[in-house]
Amino acid sequence: MQMLGSAVLIKPDVLPERTQSGTLVIPKNSTEMLPEWGTIIDIGSECNTVKIGDRVNFPRKSANVIVIDGIDHYITNEYKLFYVKGEDEQLYTLNCDRCGKPFQSNMAFSEPHICPSCYI
Repeated sequence: MQMLGSAVLIKPDVLPERTQSGTLVIPKNSTEMLPEWGTIIDIGSECNTVKIGDRVNFPRKSANVIVIDGIDHYITNEYKLFYVKGEDEQLYTLNCDRCGKPFQSNMAFSEPHICPSCYI
């Protein structure tokens, strides 16, 4: 499998619960709407901010799920990532294009700036 464009493949830190038949267990609260931490395991050729092995915070709500070897992974675009954890991080203060509120990110991307609250 080859990632195209600015797509990133993420292995989440916490996997969703499943029953023995393979069906996802839906939690009683809305924790599936919250951002998730994971590790990038593959990137597309147009990704210029992240690299394989980076730990990222991404929106589960807008990511697509793909099962590889029985393990759930997420595919999303590089510009949708909220946070990339690095050793020498520089934080940028951006204004959300939807609500106008300022938020901090270490990714200065050219796509629309959307804060974590607007993804939920």
